[in-house]
Amino acid sequence: MSKAACTTDWFMASEQTEGEALAAFAGVHGEGCGAEANRPVHFDDDGAVWLVERGAIDVLAAEFDGEHMVSPFRHVMRLGPGRLAFGAAGDGHSLRLVAKGREGTRLLRFSRDSLLAVLERPDHAESLLHDLIAQTDRWIWD
Repeated sequence: MSKAACTTDWFMASEQTEGEALAAFAGVHGEGCGAEANRPVHFDDDGAVWLVERGAIDVLAAEFDGEHMVSPFRHVMRLGPGRLAFGAAGDGHSLRLVAKGREGTRLLRFSRDSLLAVLERPDHAESLLHDLIAQTDRWIWD
């Protein structure tokens, strides 16, 4: 059975603690990718969301002129296991976000639309929404 066909399997683990619903969702709907410093991940897709499965990433920002970087990277934040990163389209501005991780770092990438679709289902929304609100708070306060 494909991951896409398992749309509710992630929710079967009842009595989840904070972060577990989101991690379970990403485990079913996400595609894994490495994110070590020598393999940076570009957060240039505004339809994508990444969950740090293990390790940690430093989110960096730099200005680009076309495909050429015209400023040094500036550190934005560090995200550890269970934390979310969101893509940002580069349309209309020159700033791009890049993630560089420690050795062994692994991200799970899934679509924003798949997350929003699950949030529309009342039987799944509460625990997942709780995790998303906690993530948003951390983005604002960290």
